[in-house]
Amino acid sequence: MPACPVCNASLLSAGGTCPACGSVMPPRETAASRQVAGGTRVATAGAGAPPRTAIEVFPEDPAGRSGRNLRRQDEAKETMLEPVPHSVRPPREPLEPLEPDTTPIFRPHRRPPVPRLVALDDGQLLEGEVWRVRRARTIIGRVEGTIVIPNDPDISAKHLEIASVRVEGETRWRLVDLNSTNGTFVRVNRAPLADGKELILASHRYRVRLTSPPGPADQDIRSTRSFHGESSPTCPTLYLELLTPERQPQFRIGSGGATIGADASQCDLVPTDDPYLSPLHARVSCVGDRWQIEDAGSVNGTWVRIDRVTLDQDAEFQIGEQRFRFLLSRDDNAGL
Repeated sequence: MPACPVCNASLLSAGGTCPACGSVMPPRETAASRQVAGGTRVATAGAGAPPRTAIEVFPEDPAGRSGRNLRRQDEAKETMLEPVPHSVRPPREPLEPLEPDTTPIFRPHRRPPVPRLVALDDGQLLEGEVWRVRRARTIIGRVEGTIVIPNDPDISAKHLEIASVRVEGETRWRLVDLNSTNGTFVRVNRAPLADGKELILASHRYRVRLTSPPGPADQDIRSTRSFHGESSPTCPTLYLELLTPERQPQFRIGSGGATIGADASQCDLVPTDDPYLSPLHARVSCVGDRWQIEDAGSVNGTWVRIDRVTLDQDAEFQIGEQRFRFLLSRDDNAGL
């Protein structure tokens, strides 16, 4: 039943005179239409137009003239809105294309950068557990350290350290092996080879052995050597020892170099029992008088054992059977 807006008394009808205070009440308009001049009724919504709603928030002091608080201050309700006729809408101006904003994103200058360290999940090349390297020294080990990897017995108790150093006024990061038993390996595209250097190709470890060619002291001084002009330097014979607990087979590589992979049709050396070796995995070649190894775009990489190395760009390293990514940039396609 409607109430009088003056005295709040109950009314018997929607229009007429209030029986309590005598106020004259206008007739109530319906929600579907309203009476206008000339006796015609105009619909409040266009034919077939979907209704729109908005939230109506009541004022902070909604008390009526009777002094009673008719609604709570935080009360709200949905109100039906009439769609705006097309004839009333202003014409839409075509939007001009915005110039690209090339402003660089803010980076700190008075504190060192914060690289990310990712311990790759099993069977993943990009995704894994992520740490922000904020300390000046971050130690990784199996028993103690800033980051502990307890489930890999090939990792030493304190295996390696990542430390920030100042080089020519800039902060650089240095990876240092802490005399670990099984070593720290860094993924490379190309690296020189020396006697005793250890490698990881896919999932197997190798050791480089060099045999030097005979020098002048080894030749018979009574023999005459034919003159061929200036001789070009040659590399010593290289052997790759496969490090296994049972035996250590060797692969001989002559001065012409060799390719290593799983496809015998395009590779000179095909190690067996390694399903993670790419069809064409790496190349070993003699450049000048030194040997080098070059990765051929393999999936699982070519890795070289290091004692220390400066991390001035994104890098990957391996300890035990755990592989890590060290990220200085943000464009790594990992969504981190």
